[in-house]
Amino acid sequence: MLYSKTHATMADPKRPSCDPLDDASFGKNGGITNGAKWYSVRGGMQDFNYLSSNDFEVTLELGCKKYPRAAELQGEWELNKNALLNFMWGVC
Repeated sequence: MLYSKTHATMADPKRPSCDPLDDASFGKNGGITNGAKWYSVRGGMQDFNYLSSNDFEVTLELGCKKYPRAAELQGEWELNKNALLNFMWGVC
């Protein structure tokens, strides 16, 4: 929640869903979703790090496009910069 509430649009309840056939928008849940509801990754780094060293991995899926165009990257950085810095300060 620390990340999503600081993000420019992630927790906006009016933000449209990535799937036009599904009304499950991030914003309706405070910008957070359960990734396991989307897809399961067995034996990934999250599992390995948690089980081997009790580390906690966080995956941020920041938008609907898996591969945004290079021209869009600066805008994505601006949308996420404050949220990322706030998240890092929150772990201190």
